[in-house]
Amino acid sequence: MKFAVLALVGLAAAVKVEKEVDASPKYYTPFDHEATYYERVTTPRFSADSDDIFMRSMIENYALEERNKVNEHDDGTKTGGEPSGKFWMNQAATLAAAKEVLGTHKGLAGQELAAYVQTYFGKAWGHFDVNQTGFVEVIKMPQLMRFLCSDQYMSLGESG
Repeated sequence: MKFAVLALVGLAAAVKVEKEVDASPKYYTPFDHEATYYERVTTPRFSADSDDIFMRSMIENYALEERNKVNEHDDGTKTGGEPSGKFWMNQAATLAAAKEVLGTHKGLAGQELAAYVQTYFGKAWGHFDVNQTGFVEVIKMPQLMRFLCSDQYMSLGESG
């Protein structure tokens, strides 16, 4: 969880230009759940203790939840901006999660962790962000982490 703080680093508020600038971010962060305007709801597929605890951790602690498009109506009212239930990881959030995974699953810490991340993280990120959008679907995180760790059989906490 302490690495989740790093997920905020690099999260820029995207703006949308139409009639006027909508300065609200396109994504809710895991930290927005502390505010009164947002409640993060974990995807039902990953919400039970018998489900994939790795994916639940990614959604609850690192992922960005896409907001529905904000629409301005002719009468001046706006609708939209609600949580969409679609979860994404940006590079900063993925790096924070990767450091936790490398620490817990490969036993890396300190300079060893820093050197490993410096050497391999960019390649792993680029392998999954092939269109260079800056975002990868959260559902791809198990594959990305296994790729980063060079261990395709590594157990990340899935049950069953």
